[in-house]
Amino acid sequence: MLTGNRRARSAGRVLAALTAAAIAATTAVVGLAGVANAAEGPSIDVSTAAAGGGEITITGTGFAVDAVGVYVGLGATGAANFYQATIASTVWVAQGQAASATTAPLGADGSFSVTLTAPAPAGEGVSIYVSKAHGQGAFADRTQNLSVPVAYATAPEPTPSPEPSSSPEPSPTTSPEPSPSPSTSPSPDPEPTTWTPALTVYAADGTTPLGNTAVRAGDTIVVKGKGYDPNANVGGRGMPIPKTLPQGAYVVFGSTAAVWRPSQTTASGVRTSTTQGWVLPESVLTQVSEAMQPAIRKEWVPLAADGTFTATLTIAEPKLIEGGTVGVYTYAAGGTTNADQEIFIPVNYTSAPVAPEPEQPTDPTAPSLTVSPATNLDPTVDQKITVTGAGFAGALAYQGVYVNLGTAGQWTPGTAPSQDGWAAQAYVPAARIAADGSFTTTLTIKAGTAAAGSTYVAAVFCAHACSGFDRSLDAVSGPITFATKSTGGTLPTPTPEAPPVLAVEGVPAGGGVTAGQSVTIVASGFQPNETGIRLELHSDPIVLATGLTADATGTVRATVTLPANTPAGSHHLVVIAADGRQVAFPVTVAAAAPVCVARVVSGATLTWGFKSDFRDYITGSIANGSITATGVSGSGPWTWSGGSGTFNTNDGVGRAAYAGSVRFTGHGGVLDVTISNPRVQVNSATSATLVADVRTAEKSYSGIAVATLRLGDGTASRSGDKLTWQGVPATLAAAAAPAFEGFYAAGAALDPVSFTLPRGAETDCTAASGAALSKYGKGGVLATTGGDLDALAYALLLVAFGGALVLVARRRARASAPVTARLEG
Repeated sequence: MLTGNRRARSAGRVLAALTAAAIAATTAVVGLAGVANAAEGPSIDVSTAAAGGGEITITGTGFAVDAVGVYVGLGATGAANFYQATIASTVWVAQGQAASATTAPLGADGSFSVTLTAPAPAGEGVSIYVSKAHGQGAFADRTQNLSVPVAYATAPEPTPSPEPSSSPEPSPTTSPEPSPSPSTSPSPDPEPTTWTPALTVYAADGTTPLGNTAVRAGDTIVVKGKGYDPNANVGGRGMPIPKTLPQGAYVVFGSTAAVWRPSQTTASGVRTSTTQGWVLPESVLTQVSEAMQPAIRKEWVPLAADGTFTATLTIAEPKLIEGGTVGVYTYAAGGTTNADQEIFIPVNYTSAPVAPEPEQPTDPTAPSLTVSPATNLDPTVDQKITVTGAGFAGALAYQGVYVNLGTAGQWTPGTAPSQDGWAAQAYVPAARIAADGSFTTTLTIKAGTAAAGSTYVAAVFCAHACSGFDRSLDAVSGPITFATKSTGGTLPTPTPEAPPVLAVEGVPAGGGVTAGQSVTIVASGFQPNETGIRLELHSDPIVLATGLTADATGTVRATVTLPANTPAGSHHLVVIAADGRQVAFPVTVAAAAPVCVARVVSGATLTWGFKSDFRDYITGSIANGSITATGVSGSGPWTWSGGSGTFNTNDGVGRAAYAGSVRFTGHGGVLDVTISNPRVQVNSATSATLVADVRTAEKSYSGIAVATLRLGDGTASRSGDKLTWQGVPATLAAAAAPAFEGFYAAGAALDPVSFTLPRGAETDCTAASGAALSKYGKGGVLATTGGDLDALAYALLLVAFGGALVLVARRRARASAPVTARLEG
């Protein structure tokens, strides 16, 4: 017994110290984060969606200005962040991005404005999620994680048609009223203006009707409209243009389904927009807040008072809707609907390249290539080919060029090339192209790649996206020929060079790594002090490190972190030299374990009275005792306030701890019990445990499970970030029943419990809010009792606490029968 008591006291002191330190550290971190966010944190504003769904505008301010940017996504409400949500549509916002259906520019002041389409309201609804792009918002930088639910407008009630009024019966008179004197007829009111919207699409000169002329990405068209009422389309979302003003109309180049008009359907995905203008009177634009005007002016098309406008649109490749049509269309802006302004004009869009012009005399400044060696090469050994380019100083040379080795006829200059199927490839960035347009790089055709007697060429074209449409940098070298067979040493054979070797510390080739894990790569075989080396993760290339430099032995060492959102499966870590040489290391990536994220709980309340008949017994004439409450309000039930803790909304687990005590004394001090510092541990959506510190006349113990709470039988609600449970039935925990020796059996009803958990900023999970759940890979589960002590100490307390109550009950039972009756109730 003594040994057990010492262990309980020691465990209690250690646990209390650790808990106090953890709470202090958490409070400090949360406090600092709160100040930073209050001073300069990012924020978003989401416009109201139409009652049946439709386009919404998301305006952001205060975001970090960099090339990584943020993802803005639309997904189901309730997720912890963008990367844990089921995202239906996403826009990447970053500096240097062009405005399109999937990308948007980030302003120098950290602001942006994007448009998404909200579905019809259903279930828990949808929210806008913002997070640092490329997986950084999942772990590395959560400062820009935001989520805002999408609000929907209320559908207007139909206005009943007025009843026709009956003509009054003429009053009987003895004689008709005299006819009024003739007077001059008033002038008739002027006829109201009739607005009949119409559209015409022209070529870039603004005068030649476009008709069926083919257009391609990058072409310019001119759209002229007339009959668009400048005062129409009042109402809508109210953002960024107030609802009291006309919202104008959108003029769009894109693709539409057969049924696309907002007046006919609210379904999502019935139209796409690649280029858009906002047709709006200047008198309306000047009434929009200065903060919102820049977002509109980027697309603004002035609408004249006579209802005419001219919009110049530069075509981007449309996102095609299956079975749909490509063209120019207009519809009412700002969430309003106007069937008259829903007009569609088909456009003959093609992605086929422009037919090459007839050959012109050779331009001495045109791109050209030479290769060495190029004749009678041996296909049975590695062949290192040096490619030298000249004349690569065109307008798009800033993108750099792709240099490829492949079979003759594999690609024809003047046509869009394939990025796949080449025997060897290299990227020459703009920094390695001289001012006169020249460059040199080396590629290797591996032994056995080329067939004996085959002919290869070097092919160069513009790098990145412009390779699909710009042909100004296209060039092909003369033939690179391979011998029909080896001539016993007479063929020019390159000097063998040891290929680079790549290893990952602690991981065998093809071995397992985890997304989000840090790994150290060691690559040897490079030139001493070689620079410009980078590390990528393939298949879809993700740059992990750039600007790496080999040491004096030609070895490169780097420690990098695999992106947390790397798909599970087979991948390669690839080290690439500046001249295109590369070496790969296979790895098998396992998905990262889910991250447990909780919310800070502060200002929580708890209302509980222990057991009403026990209170009556204490203050009655038999016990003749008293109840003293400290740090709590009320006279029984009592309310504890200012509770704090953490709560994991995703898993529905968490804890709030409260300060304050209630002391019961009676029978001249023989009965003396204090219940203090209660904690509510929520274990699931239907179960919780009430834990408290208990002191008797003989001993003190902390963290005792007093009651089991049936959350499912109470009333749960949520208002904003506050969770509330009311009238939750509380029963004596099974382990505590022996303490009452038959007076209160296991499952005996205690007073119902009500409590609130106001949730604040995100924070790391504790054991009480899910960090120990097996889904997070920590190898444990939450304790079901919610108690803070081990089983031995808990049992000792129950015996002591129960013994005191039973002793008093037996004494009083012998003296007076009503005592027993009261306890049994």
